[in-house]
Amino acid sequence: ASNKPVSEVMDTWTRQMGYPVLEMGSNSVLIQKRFLLDPNANASDPPSDLGYKWNIPVKWRLGNSTNYTFYNTSDSAGITMPSSANSFLNINPDHIGFYRVNYDSQNWDTLSTLLVNDHESFSAADRAGILDDAFSLARLLRASVLDFACSMNDVESLSNASQQFEQWLQGQTIAVNLRLLVYRYGMQNSGNESSWNYMFKTYQETPLAQEKEKLLYGLASVTNITLLDRYLKYVYNSSLIKSQDVFTVVRYISYNTYGKTMAWDWIRLNWEYLVDRFTINDRTLGRIVTISQNFNTDLQLWQMENFFEKYPNAGAGQLPRSQSIEQVKNNIHWLKENKEEIRAWLEAWTGP
Repeated sequence: ASNKPVSEVMDTWTRQMGYPVLEMGSNSVLIQKRFLLDPNANASDPPSDLGYKWNIPVKWRLGNSTNYTFYNTSDSAGITMPSSANSFLNINPDHIGFYRVNYDSQNWDTLSTLLVNDHESFSAADRAGILDDAFSLARLLRASVLDFACSMNDVESLSNASQQFEQWLQGQTIAVNLRLLVYRYGMQNSGNESSWNYMFKTYQETPLAQEKEKLLYGLASVTNITLLDRYLKYVYNSSLIKSQDVFTVVRYISYNTYGKTMAWDWIRLNWEYLVDRFTINDRTLGRIVTISQNFNTDLQLWQMENFFEKYPNAGAGQLPRSQSIEQVKNNIHWLKENKEEIRAWLEAWTGP
């Protein structure tokens, strides 16, 4: 028993969204996190005064012994579970608890071996629950793997993203954990003015902040320069782009190969407008200069230094400015030191 009032225990389950995943490492320490199907989602959105922590009666089985340990919200460092070198610690046997369990790789391997060699040592409910947890957790990794494949221009992955993008334009839904990937790479590979307008209309109409941010990233991924220019012009109008989304738009455009220079030039040309609109002490305005941190030429460094010299009052951006300058200097130095060696290596492996 937790010795807590029922209301205090239940509030964590009835007054906030979702449910937890318990992650257990090799040190047998359980740590709870909010479980989200979308790996890119903000785990604290929408805000919860309970901090997305739950009071959890954790059932466990070690060998022939079954017991409960109460996981309080106050246990910020997690809880240490009993362990044995000869027995597997099964968290949530029979899966009666409303939470998922994720083991470290060693414990997953042990669990897999046990299921293969003696599956009847686990109840049918337990086996089904373990599979459900495993597949749900694997879905999180799927988005990361596909994102990497698309970024490496894998033809099949890009084709799949474009296909799902076209289906979305026809009114079909996309799995929540794949939406950002489909919006980005679908727009990048097959986006045109019609699909861009459709996505922008969807951005304006959706009430969900996380969905809006994914759509903003998708809009910024188009390779049409005219549409990127239109996107930047929209930020002047708060009825088109909300004020809190302005810097998100500029940052996402800077991630686009076609938009990196556009975003930086737009900031330099519109700095006085941005200061008037947001004030020099706005932290987000101060951090926007960090989009320059991937620059790696002497010309780009000169542009940055010249710009910061022209507007010496950095306000909240003093540290981001100095960090950006330092990073670009490091980038330039690294290229000078390694470019020829890397070129020679690539030519040796791929030919001229």
